[in-house]
Amino acid sequence: MIILSNKPTGNPQIDIRKLKYEKADILKLMVLAKQEMPEYLVGLNLYLKNKSYKAMFGAFDKRTNALVGACLVLDKKIVLEGYEEEIKALPGKTMQLDFLFVDKKYTHQKIGSSLINSVYEYCKNNNYSYIDLMCPLKNSKKANVYDKNDFNRIAIQNQYNPIFLLFRASVEKPVRQFAKILDATILDAYETNF
Repeated sequence: MIILSNKPTGNPQIDIRKLKYEKADILKLMVLAKQEMPEYLVGLNLYLKNKSYKAMFGAFDKRTNALVGACLVLDKKIVLEGYEEEIKALPGKTMQLDFLFVDKKYTHQKIGSSLINSVYEYCKNNNYSYIDLMCPLKNSKKANVYDKNDFNRIAIQNQYNPIFLLFRASVEKPVRQFAKILDATILDAYETNF
């Protein structure tokens, strides 16, 4: 067992581990996904069958070895396959955070943040510059785990139903922190003037 993070998750009984394309890990992942995000099972299953994910991280309860959270990432070029102009417009080597979910019984324990930190570390070690993700607008009206982990809202993707927000974060922490300050300053100026 490889423990990826000893940083506190808010629950000392949780370990963050890298998931493998092995039957036991995939089964646990599918059970958790069916419980927490059943509407995305078809896409998840397709990417798992094609072994598209560059990295998969799981949060495990030490007492039961149950998977209570997961974060899955893939190269953004896979997501944009067939859209050459969009691929050329990517700002450097970009990873796509495809899924992040935590069992409802384990929320508010910083598990999502610990999973995101594992992704940041993975991306940094594998020379990725940015992490993108899309989140339904209805889930993004208030500050969420992505805002709390230095992602910036950069665009609205309204060609989908429901409408999604595109978030982006730099892998480098100083860049993320500067971007958050800049983003907050722009929002303050916008709200003051309009």
